[in-house]
Amino acid sequence: MPRIPLSGNLYVYKGKKFMKRLIAANWKMTGNRQKWQALAEGVHAGAKGCLNADFVLCPPFAGLGLVHAEGNVALGGQDVSPAEEGAYTGDVNAAMLTDFSCAYVIIGHSERRQYHAETNADVNAKLLQAQKHGLTPIMCIGESLEERDTNQTNVVLEKQLREGLAHVSIESAEDLVVAYEPVWAISAAGSGRKVTIDEVSSALEHIRSVVNTLLNQPVRLLYGGSVNPESAKELSSIDEMGGVLVGSASLDADKFIALAKVLTE
Repeated sequence: MPRIPLSGNLYVYKGKKFMKRLIAANWKMTGNRQKWQALAEGVHAGAKGCLNADFVLCPPFAGLGLVHAEGNVALGGQDVSPAEEGAYTGDVNAAMLTDFSCAYVIIGHSERRQYHAETNADVNAKLLQAQKHGLTPIMCIGESLEERDTNQTNVVLEKQLREGLAHVSIESAEDLVVAYEPVWAISAAGSGRKVTIDEVSSALEHIRSVVNTLLNQPVRLLYGGSVNPESAKELSSIDEMGGVLVGSASLDADKFIALAKVLTE
């Protein structure tokens, strides 16, 4: 069934009003000046033919001055400091991100939690700082393979949400994005196990229930876990999914746009 445009970024699908799906690219610590510029140019060109989606590009911090927002393509940071400013060598604060025209920022990505030992309290502090400066956080949550196999998924997700969203309030659905990324389904995690559509759908339904209870406001829910044009076709059938957070497949502009078209047409 085609999506029927309303106004702004609202669409009707299966009788429901919802925001355009958000297609977010996380380029992680890859590339260089030439690669970032070429990627951005490819996405900008492709996005003009994919108006049913909102895009956000999250290059490494070093690339923020080389990638720009244009049309339905916004810019985002890959992380943000919980501090306002000061002697925090290597950190980037929210004001710096907005100065480079960022509208979004990824917070609590599984790789930050794993390699930098970020806690739910750290995620909460970063989220509050981002919102203070008008950035829309893309808050990442997800369970490990052990937690999935011991039926702890819902418990883990709810704990991450409750602690990560402590003292947070939002005025509209545009103020927060939550991305579900089962750690074991990400290529770099190396589990070799593919997530099923039922697993994604069930997790998103639970996340929706918890977020609605905590914030009394619907927000976009993304899925992130080795998303590619092939898996996007299956994912597009999940009503609760408001978009995707894409890693390796976002490093090829053609694949990234193809993926977006599958999700939005």
